[in-house]
Amino acid sequence: MSEDQLPNAAEEPIHQNVQQLWSRVASSGEINEGSRLHAKVDGRFVTVFRHKGKLSCIDSICHHAGGPLTLGRLQDIEDLGVTVVLCPWHAFMVTIDTGLKAYKGVSFRNGKAVDEGWKMGKVVQRPHLVVEKDDGIFVSLQINEEKCSSDNDAYSALCAQDYPISAETTSSLCFNQETPKCSLA
Repeated sequence: MSEDQLPNAAEEPIHQNVQQLWSRVASSGEINEGSRLHAKVDGRFVTVFRHKGKLSCIDSICHHAGGPLTLGRLQDIEDLGVTVVLCPWHAFMVTIDTGLKAYKGVSFRNGKAVDEGWKMGKVVQRPHLVVEKDDGIFVSLQINEEKCSSDNDAYSALCAQDYPISAETTSSLCFNQETPKCSLA
């Protein structure tokens, strides 16, 4: 990928053995602070979040039971320094930038449940790269040989069937895609 093609985001992790293809999912500035966009990129359903001035992107179909993470409530977990999206179906919590599972730890002592505080688990929603340029917001799918729980339903139109669909104009860097929009503040 040449320098003039994208990205200019040195702070974003670049996964090895991943081909960098960028798809335009929205116009620049289209995703307002506190909002998110549900998009279909190369057949895969993803959600782009804008939270605290930063864009992030993960698979949008929950790894647990196929719930619509795009519609989930955001929650900051100060103890861990992360923001999670809660699946609206079963309240599973996933970080919006890394796709890590977040949960409250519990142990049992003398037959009683004891709060062990917040914990971070493994990556359960595949994270993807996202960058905003003057001509749009672009996503690069980060698919590699390492399996992720969200891979099972990421391409399932059945799981994403309730989202409203609207077409996004694509550029030469993009795939043909359908872009449903859900703006939740």
